[in-house]
Amino acid sequence: MGFRCKSWNDVENKCNRPYEECKPQNKKNEPERKRCNYGEFIYSLGNAPNQKDWGVFWDDGSINVEATAKRCYEKYPKAVPNFRPHAAMKGDVYEWNDYLKTMGEHVDKTYRDLPEDKRTDVNLDRFRYFDEVLDDIITARVRDHGPYL
Repeated sequence: MGFRCKSWNDVENKCNRPYEECKPQNKKNEPERKRCNYGEFIYSLGNAPNQKDWGVFWDDGSINVEATAKRCYEKYPKAVPNFRPHAAMKGDVYEWNDYLKTMGEHVDKTYRDLPEDKRTDVNLDRFRYFDEVLDDIITARVRDHGPYL
């Protein structure tokens, strides 16, 4: 996650150039970040008009997924635009359903490979939370496409 292909070959369904990593916009007087925040990531997908006001966060700094999803729908009341999978993740994944499957498999592998010293309750809860969110995304996609299934 956090990588995008800027030159996608639609005929061969693959990236023509190396994937580019989302770069954080580090500010003076703040600790340096190595990864993009949610707004920077959404902006890097290519359809967002700006990098601000996308995420809703809990007091501990973690993202409130439900409130963030609602905010995204409020910003695009007619339809939240889809992004192509290669705009968000390395790998020549072209279909949206393949993207969700690949993302889920990657997170599951990361969980399985987590070293013992990283198996804290907080970290394990994050993986459980990801699985719940992935289930919600699949449910939402089915509802979006229900009339066409």
